Amino acid sequence: MTKARTLADFNTTGVLTSTSTINPANLDSTGTIPSALLAGVGGGGLEHISTVNVNSSTSSIEFTGLSSYQACILVWSDVRVDSTTSPNSRMGLRIGTSGGSYETGSTYYMSQVAQNLGTAGLGGAEYLNTTFLRISDSIGDDDTNETSGHMWIFGLGEAKLSRFTYSMTNNREHGGDYYVNSGGYSSTSTAYDRVKIVLADTSNNITGTYENGYFSMYGLAT
Repeated sequence: MTKARTLADFNTTGVLTSTSTINPANLDSTGTIPSALLAGVGGGGLEHISTVNVNSSTSSIEFTGLSSYQACILVWSDVRVDSTTSPNSRMGLRIGTSGGSYETGSTYYMSQVAQNLGTAGLGGAEYLNTTFLRISDSIGDDDTNETSGHMWIFGLGEAKLSRFTYSMTNNREHGGDYYVNSGGYSSTSTAYDRVKIVLADTSNNITGTYENGYFSMYGLAT
């Protein structure tokens, strides 16, 4: 690896000379590289896009402007729903275009493997849905039955046939601690730039409200 000191030629006072590979003209009067020249150095980092803090009845959470990222990470914690929504609530992800139109075709595919802490695994299942990508079931309605987790979303802004997701979530409801690993995709060839996190009943009708929770979106820059 080439070190900075092997590229620079300093005089007796410690100032870069004109024979240095590092151009002294690019330094300010203190010998520091201006921040404008460092823009983009070390690209590909994870950027915080936005956070939604839910503390009252909210039917859905939306994040927009995601098409420029090669991958996004949705993180949620301390999420619970109102008492009329629980315990038959499902949390799901919808994908939409910049015009605000959300996909409603038979394009959301998801497979899940669930584990109840202290008991045998609950097994796996596969789902095809017309309204959302299924993330988690049985969201609780008090602070002892909240759900937390995260989901990777890949290729959202690319006009290709498959967008893959991977999620891990846990929740405590119906007397047990449940851990769910999920993988899914959307088989459309449209470029999308937004997602919406919704609630639904066991018949996959979008209904219900969140009462508490933190939802944050991060993007992996190209």
